Amino acid sequence: MAKIKIWLQWNNDSLFWGDNPYIWSEVYILKEVGESFGGGGIVLPLKDTWKELDKHLDKKEFSEEKKRIFLQVIARVNGLVTSEVKDIDSVKKKITVDHIKKTFESFGQKVEVKVKNVKR
Repeated sequence: MAKIKIWLQWNNDSLFWGDNPYIWSEVYILKEVGESFGGGGIVLPLKDTWKELDKHLDKKEFSEEKKRIFLQVIARVNGLVTSEVKDIDSVKKKITVDHIKKTFESFGQKVEVKVKNVKR
C-alpha cells in the first residue's frame, strides 16, 4: 500500500521558521507522529509512557531512526538530556505524558494527548 506523504506548507503550519531551534526533518517527524494518532489523539499511561508510545509507533510502521529522532526531540524540548539523564536510552524511562504534550505544543502542533486511567 502506498504511503501518503505529509507536506509542510507555509500557509498551513503554525511554526514560525525564522526564529526556532528545529530543523525540517524534526518538524516532519512530529507531524507524522501527530497524524498517526488520528483525529482523536492518543491516550497513554502515566507509567511506561514511552513504552506504550513505542508500541503505537511500531504498529504504524515507524522506523527505529524516526523513533530515535522523535525521542531526541522530546528530550531536548523538555531539557531531559542535560538535566535529568546522561544518555538518550535512559530518557525512555523518564518520558511522561506532559513531556509529549509540551513537545507537540512547542512545534505548534494541535495534538491531543491524554492520560489513560488504569484500574487496579
